Amino acid sequence: MKWIKSPWAIGIGTTLFGSLITITYDYFKQNRFLTTFWELIKWIGNKIIFILNYDIKVWWILCAILAIVIIITFFNLRRGGNY
Repeated sequence: MKWIKSPWAIGIGTTLFGSLITITYDYFKQNRFLTTFWELIKWIGNKIIFILNYDIKVWWILCAILAIVIIITFFNLRRGGNY
């Protein structure tokens, strides 16, 4: 029973259990098969398209990169490491 506590078994087990619950839910609601997964995929696709269509300025990206570099440098200097 050592394999039950392995990360692979836990990941596959929860995925199969979630799929079983989704199939049961769709069966009792008399929906098409795996409509919950399909709705999730459509929602993720809509969010990706929304993010890609967002009007972003180049200086926002440059400021974000600069802030990340400053934070990384700060934490490296705090630990005593060389950057």
